[in-house]
Formats: sequence, C-alpha cells, structure tokens
Amino acid sequence: MPRVFGFQQFSQLGLVLVVGALLSIGCASNRQTAGMQINDEDVKQIVKGKTTMNDVIAVFGEPNKATPMGEEMIYTYIYSVTRHQTVMLPYVSSGEGTSQEDKLSIVFDKNQIVKTYSLKRGIGQGK
Repeated sequence: MPRVFGFQQFSQLGLVLVVGALLSIGCASNRQTAGMQINDEDVKQIVKGKTTMNDVIAVFGEPNKATPMGEEMIYTYIYSVTRHQTVMLPYVSSGEGTSQEDKLSIVFDKNQIVKTYSLKRGIGQGK
C-alpha cells in the first residue's frame, strides 16, 4: 500500500527547511593590513640633526612615498589596518568596517640628515 504523507511529516520537513535557512545566515569578519608596523621604539631612535637617511632605511626599510621638496626630501611610512564585518543572508549581504592608519613623516635636509619628523597614530574613519 502506498505511503501517504501526513501532517507530522510535513511539520518535520518544515522544521528542516527553517533550520536550513537559519544555518545559511552567516557573519564574516576579516582584517587586512598594509605596510610595516611603526614601532615606538624604532621611532625613538630618530634624532633630529644626527640620524641619516641610510639609518632610517636600515630601521624602517624603503618608504611608502618619497617626496622631494626643493633641497629637502620627505619620507612617508604608512601602516594601515582595515576591519570588515559582514552579515550574509541568502541573496543579500551588507557590512561595515573601520580603517585606521599610522603615518610617520620624516624630513631630511640637503645632506640627508633628519631635520624633523612626526608620527600620527589612529588616523582614519569608522562606520
């Protein structure tokens, strides 16, 4: 005799479908970085009027940006962190994120000696 589905079988099927739909909802989080971290101990090694361009390169590596300004040169080092939170539903995704960066700017005189420098931390925006 053929089996006929009753109310109980449909209720179980409905429960399976609801649980499956809930399991397909997800959250994702990721963190991306760019550049090398700028350590306070390394920055403390910079001495105005004494530290050379080669000293700076030995500690921090090549700059992200080198900008000539007349007889002076500005080296810029940037370290950035971006964090994203995303909620994913079937056929829909939305998210928000934050981005922050640390920026070290070093000005060298015509003899490639540090004239001045500045370090700014936590530059950025959040959503």
